Amino acid sequence: MARAGRLTAEEADRLTEAAATDDPGHFEAVVGEIQGRHARARVDAALEAGQLTPEAARAMLARLEKGEDPRFLRGLGRRAGGQKGPA
Repeated sequence: MARAGRLTAEEADRLTEAAATDDPGHFEAVVGEIQGRHARARVDAALEAGQLTPEAARAMLARLEKGEDPRFLRGLGRRAGGQKGPA
């Protein structure tokens, strides 16, 4: 995944280290942090591309900060015609 650009080398190392522990919660926490980084980058890119209003972007980031599963962002950045995303 690191070679494909989906993870940084640091993230890959963190996942490997977390998987080697006996604490499944630690692994889940690391995965969540990585998913959060990817989700924030997606929201930021959509905002910069004019696909989201600043208010919609703030609302999405607030949902992420509360721990909501980032799957609600699927399709963000893929809308045709520069439509504004959900609030």
